[in-house]
Amino acid sequence: MVGFTLPSLLVVEPGILFLILLCVGKFGVASAFNNIYVYTAELFPTFLRNTAVGAGATSSRLGGCIAPTLVLLFSRLGTNPLVFFGLFALVGTFSVSTLPETRGRCLPETIKEMKCENDPEIDSISDTSSSHSLVK
Repeated sequence: MVGFTLPSLLVVEPGILFLILLCVGKFGVASAFNNIYVYTAELFPTFLRNTAVGAGATSSRLGGCIAPTLVLLFSRLGTNPLVFFGLFALVGTFSVSTLPETRGRCLPETIKEMKCENDPEIDSISDTSSSHSLVK
């Protein structure tokens, strides 16, 4: 969503449509920021979960700190920063679409369980100490 709205702001004159596209882009950025916490916690096993969520939060905060500097850099170079941010958002969108679906699955406790969820050739988990079963 953000990848399409930011570059389209280049061709739209300031007005109501510009404001609508700006709000849609802001909504996309805010929802992606919130999804870092929800989706990252579902992907990783228990002992890595806090580290993964912390790494995602840190990288998003670093991006927020670097963004104003990039705007200044691109304005000095004579290019519009909206094109860069839009392309970066599109790359992020396509890379996220390759991640596995987590709906209806138990949260993995170990790396072995995480590998079994992602590999369809593995029929069962050899670790019998787990007290719950995976939803297939």
